[in-house]
Amino acid sequence: MKRLKLLVCCVALALAGCADVANYQANLQTWVGRSEQTLEATWRAPTSITQNGNVRMV
Repeated sequence: MKRLKLLVCCVALALAGCADVANYQANLQTWVGRSEQTLEATWRAPTSITQNGNVRMV
């Protein structure tokens, strides 16, 4: 019985962790395509900028 409870707790924690990552990724996607000025006004200055052709990732 104790093993079953431990297994259920581990599975619940694993699923909760996945939900947080998915939520974080969804939040980041809302910023795609916004101006650098908007990002800096909300998140402050970037720590790195990457240029890939015409795409600039802040």
